[in-house]
Amino acid sequence: MLEEKSHFPDVPQSLGCIAQTAMPVFETRESDVEEFIRKNILECSHIYGVKALVKNYLLVNDAHLRTGIDTLVEMLKNLLSFGEISRDIKSSLMDKTHLKLAATKAVLRLSKHWEHKIHVDVFYLTLRTFEANFPEVKKLLLNKVHQYVKDWILDITIGKK
Repeated sequence: MLEEKSHFPDVPQSLGCIAQTAMPVFETRESDVEEFIRKNILECSHIYGVKALVKNYLLVNDAHLRTGIDTLVEMLKNLLSFGEISRDIKSSLMDKTHLKLAATKAVLRLSKHWEHKIHVDVFYLTLRTFEANFPEVKKLLLNKVHQYVKDWILDITIGKK
């Protein structure tokens, strides 16, 4: 299915759902799944790969027991800084903007459970996404933040503790 790229978004979405609903099963193969996502999915579609990796860390129960969040936060920092997973990759300005948007949404979602692991500079880069060159990106991001606050996904008391 990955070679043909048919139903491509379904693969990471399914992996994310397995991670959220069947954690004991997922934990037995977690490192294999994360390596698969990083090597196979991130190469083809960064946004779907980012979403799948983030879903692994959004569990309500036992979120504090998860490991590897530092690697994910570093990857999100690179996305927010360069618009790419690494400096070596080159994409169009629009692709970079969409990747930054995906990383911003990921940081906002992760902040509810992982605020203590997300460095201030990553939050700063997240806020800088609002300075995007494309008005439609600003609108998408503001709508998403509004949705997160409304759905209680984003804790608006972050930083006030």
